[in-house]
Amino acid sequence: MLKQHNIEKKFTPEKVIGLSSSTQFDQAFGPIADWTLELGNYQLLLDPLSGLWHINDQTHKTWDTTGFMAGEVTFVVEEGELFVIPNHVPTIWPRDRRYDAAEDRFRHLNQRLFDDLIDKKVFSEAVQAMTLKDRKGVHWRIREADGGWTWWNGRAWVPGAPQRKNLPIPYLGPWQKFAEVKWRYFELWNQKEAGGLSKAAFVAEVNKLRVQDDRQVWWQVRAEDGAWLRWDGHTWVEGQPTGI
Repeated sequence: MLKQHNIEKKFTPEKVIGLSSSTQFDQAFGPIADWTLELGNYQLLLDPLSGLWHINDQTHKTWDTTGFMAGEVTFVVEEGELFVIPNHVPTIWPRDRRYDAAEDRFRHLNQRLFDDLIDKKVFSEAVQAMTLKDRKGVHWRIREADGGWTWWNGRAWVPGAPQRKNLPIPYLGPWQKFAEVKWRYFELWNQKEAGGLSKAAFVAEVNKLRVQDDRQVWWQVRAEDGAWLRWDGHTWVEGQPTGI
């Protein structure tokens, strides 16, 4: 957990906005290994340009986005299985600060243009270099004429308003619904340990945490230790969901 937090602390939106298009990655951010998180057999990478966590698809040898921004979740591995625990108060940002940083730099550039410290060409190139990509892959750019935001619709830049607040936790795949059950289990466990739930109430709530896999098999969490239980048609037996 500590290593993930240390990696995320290095992400600075203001630094990203100040880069030029010719800046080399290692010059700006250092070795890529400094942005990599190893958890069991999983390898995650925080993109210092976007603030998005990516996961290494070892089968296809590609980096796929997790959809999570820095500070939104904590990655954990339990019994060889990767889970994400939402940070209910994000440790890095409650909003995407890149847009605020871009607006601050735009005002600074505009003032320098007004004071004849830069020419129109330099101003235009600097504004275009501040193009940002959101977590859905949409590109955003400030309009030079008035500082309003525009997005690229595939043919032209059109006016719009970027999403600044944290978005709901996205669905990452079949294992996500199992992760949500585990999140709830840990929340209930913490409430019990803090005295907010009796043991009986804790067990009753945990027994409600049931989820079906893609084969319509029911699973639930065992209250004592958080292990997975599978309904075999007659009783609950310990097991491990596949494909998660």
